[in-house]
Amino acid sequence: MWFRKKIGTRRYKVGRFQNLKKIILDIFNWHLGDVALDEFIREYGGQNMEKVLTFADSDEFYGSLLEMESRKEEYFIDTGIIESKDLPLRLLHHIGVTKDDVAHLQHKVVEEPAWMHEFIEPLIVKFNEWRGKYQPARGYEFRVETEDYDSIKIHGRPKAAA
Repeated sequence: MWFRKKIGTRRYKVGRFQNLKKIILDIFNWHLGDVALDEFIREYGGQNMEKVLTFADSDEFYGSLLEMESRKEEYFIDTGIIESKDLPLRLLHHIGVTKDDVAHLQHKVVEEPAWMHEFIEPLIVKFNEWRGKYQPARGYEFRVETEDYDSIKIHGRPKAAA
């Protein structure tokens, strides 16, 4: 159930968490600026909700990812993968990070021979890029999250127009 409620001088689209927002504002008597209030509404029932995707290393998954990016939608991928060495090259190439970058966020090391991820994997990526199978995301920024240092989650959103 969506409806509009007037807050201050601006109108916001709010949903089921309107009472929680009111309680927080009343109890703590916080004065949130427009930016913080917009962020709060977006996270808890606002109009710019991101889509949560379950990772699958298939052409259909990457096709849906490219389709969402063409519509400029935010998304969140829960990979379900624990080790950075198990991340597929196609996903890493798409978001523009390396296995070393992800392992660094996890405070771990990549448990692969150095020649594998310095010579062989870039060769595989270039070949698949040439064939058109691997496509990097354009106009998107990504944040890789490793909250408990074991799970790898990726948040993608369109870059802000400068």
